[in-house]
Amino acid sequence: MSVLLRALKLAEPDMENRRRSLNTRMGMVRAKKEGRYVGGTPPLGYIWARDNKQKPIIIHGIDAPLVQEAFALYASGLFSINGVCKLLLDKGLKISKSQFYALLRNPVYAGFIIVKGGENEEDE
Repeated sequence: MSVLLRALKLAEPDMENRRRSLNTRMGMVRAKKEGRYVGGTPPLGYIWARDNKQKPIIIHGIDAPLVQEAFALYASGLFSINGVCKLLLDKGLKISKSQFYALLRNPVYAGFIIVKGGENEEDE
């Protein structure tokens, strides 16, 4: 009987950790569905701030004009990705080439937050 009780006592912290993990994941999914950015570091050109309900949001930062210029130059078709990257590096944008390619493909800059679907859900 004592072995069973000991096993139950040892399982309690594990179950508590699993419950907290599930609550955290569900909170992050809910925040994404509300259109809020959830992540450790905001995308280049954005900084963390708080809305009027004191919830964390991202707003335009110091590098925002350079990021906007990157999209405008590349969309014009006059420059290659490498050409745009070189121009912006010369203007002071601190980013590697691979990070720059990822920046141009990031859906956050188009206003989209990707919500990964669960076991029985599709991505949104």
